[in-house]
Amino acid sequence: MISLTDSQKIGMGLTGFGVFFLFFGMILFFDKALLAIGNILFVAGLSFVIGLERTFRFFFQKHKMKATSFFLGGVLIVLIGWPIVGVVLEVYGFFLLFRWVQYRHQAQFVKLIFRIRSSLEGIKPNFVLSCQLCLAPTPC
Repeated sequence: MISLTDSQKIGMGLTGFGVFFLFFGMILFFDKALLAIGNILFVAGLSFVIGLERTFRFFFQKHKMKATSFFLGGVLIVLIGWPIVGVVLEVYGFFLLFRWVQYRHQAQFVKLIFRIRSSLEGIKPNFVLSCQLCLAPTPC
């Protein structure tokens, strides 16, 4: 099993808070402040989890420049104060960054997620089976 370092634990917390603030900001009719805080926390948490060098390598690959410009441009537009336009650009950039259906080399991201998930303590190795067990009428 792979144990998380302290910086990765901090990154998981920052990413979690970032997703919470993004979700809460959208629930409250695209609140500028909550979305800006969520964006900053999400990007900072991602940097803590995978490291600064790997974050830059992920975002600034030649074939991902269009997606990176949409995603980071959306973050910038939210920080400027146009939350709806910024979120639309962010979502489009996010789907361009993480689409793995059309390109084989981007399928490695899905494999990485499953490898990390299977190495965490307390999570069953078979994701589908564990979801089916937890959705069953009897308690897990």
